[in-house]
Order: sequence, then C-alpha cells, then structure tokens
Amino acid sequence: MIDSNELTRKIKTPLNPRAALIAYASEGDKNFFLEIRGIDDRGNMTEGRPVTLEFMNTLVKEYSERHGTTPYGKIPDNLLYCDSRKGSERYVWYNPPHKRMMFFSTALKIENAEYYLPGVIYEAGEHGMRIYAYKGNVPRPDTVLYAAPFFNVTGSSVCLGNARIELPKDLTYEKLLQYWERKFWLTEFTHLGGNGNPTRSNLVLVAKAARDRDFNLDELKQLNNMKLKDILKMKRVHYIDNYLINPQHPVTVNLIGAGGTGSQVLTCLARLDTALRGLGHPGLFVTLYDSDIVTEANIGRQLFSPSDIGLNKAQCLVTRMNNFFGNDWKAVPDIYPAALKDARRDNLANIMITCTDNIKSRLDLWNILKAVPVSEYRSHETPLYWMDFGNMQNTGQVILGTVPKKIRQPASKLYETVESLKVITRYVKYARVKEKDSGPSCSLAEALEKQDLFINSTLAQLGCNILWKMFRNGMIEHHGLYLNLSTMKVNPITV
Repeated sequence: MIDSNELTRKIKTPLNPRAALIAYASEGDKNFFLEIRGIDDRGNMTEGRPVTLEFMNTLVKEYSERHGTTPYGKIPDNLLYCDSRKGSERYVWYNPPHKRMMFFSTALKIENAEYYLPGVIYEAGEHGMRIYAYKGNVPRPDTVLYAAPFFNVTGSSVCLGNARIELPKDLTYEKLLQYWERKFWLTEFTHLGGNGNPTRSNLVLVAKAARDRDFNLDELKQLNNMKLKDILKMKRVHYIDNYLINPQHPVTVNLIGAGGTGSQVLTCLARLDTALRGLGHPGLFVTLYDSDIVTEANIGRQLFSPSDIGLNKAQCLVTRMNNFFGNDWKAVPDIYPAALKDARRDNLANIMITCTDNIKSRLDLWNILKAVPVSEYRSHETPLYWMDFGNMQNTGQVILGTVPKKIRQPASKLYETVESLKVITRYVKYARVKEKDSGPSCSLAEALEKQDLFINSTLAQLGCNILWKMFRNGMIEHHGLYLNLSTMKVNPITV
C-alpha cells in the first residue's frame, strides 16, 4: 500500500508509481549515470534502461512547449489589462471604430466583405473569450459597454466556431492579441446568440447597412449597465492633494470638539505627527476648539483625570499633549465660528475634523467651507479635507470628504482615480433630521448608558488610520467606515 503524500491529499485520488529514475555516481562524484526502471502492478521495479541525452532533450522540449505560452515584448497601446500568470491568464484590449473583413453563412444571405464596426473591447484568456461594443475612440474606466452587434455572441460570450488558428510559437503580446482576434473574425458567423438580437432592430439589416457607411451607434443595446471598469476590476483610489505631501510647513488641522471622541482623536493625531516627522515630513499643527469644562462625568470615558475637573477641555488636553510630545499646538476655549463672516483667517486649516455631538455644528461648518473662495493656490489656510466622527451608544461612522469640488488626480493606468469624496452632509440630510438634546450626564454611569466605554477610542483609531494611510501612501482606497461594536463589524466606505 502506497502512503498518501501531499499531492495525493490535494487531488483526492490515489497515485500509483509507474517508473523510477535512479542516479549513480562514481567515487568522488566525478561521473554520473542515469537509468530509468519501470514499476509493475505489484510495485516491483523492472529492468533498468539508460537515460539517453535524446530522451532528456525530448522531455525538456515538451515541458518547455507546454509551459512556454507566456507572452513577452512591448506592451501594445491598446492593451488595457493583462494577467499572464499560469492558470489565471486574462487579457483585455480594444480596437477603435474600424473596418474589418467578416464571413457569413450562406443561410444569412450576407455578403462576405469588409464592414464598418463600432469600437470593440475584447476579454480573453483561460476561460474563453468575451466581446463588447463601446462608443467613442479610446475607452475610459467609465465607458459604457454595449452588447457586441455580431452573430455567434450570447450576451458577451463568444462561440468561436470552426476557425482553426494555431498559437504562434514566438509569442509576443501583439501576436497574442492578433491570435484571439483572428479566432473570432475568421470564424464563419452562422447564428444569433441565445439572447436574440443584440441590436435594437434586425441584426441582418444592421450588418448589411454597415458595409457602405459608419456603423449606426443608435442600434447598440446597453449591456446590464456595465462599464469598462467592471471588467477591468480597477481599484478606485483617491490621491491626496499634492500640497499635503511636501508642504513647507506643518499641515494645519482644526479639531472641533474635545469630548469622548475628540480627546481620543487628539492623542492619535499626536502619534501621527510624531510618525510623520520621523519620516521627514513637517508633521501637523493642531488647533483644538471646545468651550466645555471638565466635569466628574467625563472622568473615565473621556481622557481626563480628577485633577482636570473645572478646567477647559481644549486647554487641558493641548497642554498635556504639548508637554508629552514637545509640540506647540493651540487650544481655543470657545466654540468654532458659526459663519464665515465671524471666522478669521487662522480659523481655517488644511484638514477640518469634527467630533461634536450636535447637527447644527456640522451644518454651520459646511456652510463656512462651501463659502471659502476656490483657488488653485494652496497655503496653511486652504481647507482641503473634512473628516467627521459621529456615534451612538454602540455604533458610529467616520467620513472623510473633500472640501474643493475636485482635487486634481494624476493619470493612472492601474487605478480609477476619484477627484471628489462626499462629506458627511452629503451622506446624511441633516436638514431633515430633528435633533434631540439628551443633555449632559451627571455621572460616569449615566454617561455609559448613552455611549459604550470603547466606542469613542475604537472609532478614533480607525478614523485616524485613514489619515495615516493618506499621508503614508499618498492615496486611499477607503474614505470612511461604519462601526458596530455590538456585532464587532467594520464596514469600509470605498472612494
């Protein structure tokens, strides 16, 4: 009985030995000799035969041919995506509107000739071929995909038919794309796909009309609301405003609210500042706004001690952070201005962070930010991002949005870049929400009935991690999240 090995366990089928390769070496390992012995049904080795050079060459040649289909060379301009890994091969490319020779079955009564085509996108690889139509010349990630207006296509899946096309031996990227195109276009078109007419009117008439004039794009049918990005599977990313990557001064941050969440966020910002400066970045300059006084109910859930009772929250926290980290951050023992006319130039910052417990403060801030004059010039007073923290007893959310309507993004073939990120007021229609004021808590026990002990600190850590990724990587894939401590789930919000 042959013991199971790892390969046997993986493929879940017994393996029986058929041959053994034996290597002999002379004394001193100067000379080597190979022989192959067959193994009979009882597991016994038969007589040995020498392994010849011709045998080894044949073995290597067959292996090379079997595994030598990876393309190489210059990447064609029309290649949108490629995955050349064995077992995962997938290529996506396009042809702009052009004329192409087409061949038809006699039953269709369509002449074999050159016909005008719309833009065509191909998807080919290990699992066959798909084809789509599009409008325009060069497709973009948001380009809408339409059903390919051809015979032998069901949805987007291609029936490759009877064309016998050999894969080139010397396989460049260009030759590979040509190979797949020839497999489709040299096929004799014979029938409609399973979904019926891929065009708005009769496909036969549409095809005939395209012989002498440009293809009628009004005949195209949209394909399941698909866009090019759906088949490219490109990640959506937002590149941070370049001004924040290499500023000449610390990036300015206004933190509004120094309570349960704000006190935790301030600590995270201090750690973020230290890390950035360690990486050669100027770091952060934070201004903390809060008019409240520390009370006994704040001890334990917020970052205050009994000795802080009676002090202003903003001044207390900033003094502590400055002493601990050696910063010169600023505390403002007052509420943030409610209108732009009341705001001074130093009330604006590159990053605005709100950790308040009321709706009005958010609406007031957004009204201020919207009213800031738009300019391409960046300074320490230019608001670029607004991050908002909000929570109930066991749930909460963090949303990072862009203040300008658009933040210029670099050109990228790897990602779909996003210029604008929604702020919290675009996710929640606060104007329609009736605010309920529960009033201040008189004790820690009462405060814990309203908010769980760790909801604020967890939310602060997760939210500031978005800022860290933004500065560290220069881009983000997520600009917010929803947190539920009851279910221990975090749901990210993609850009």
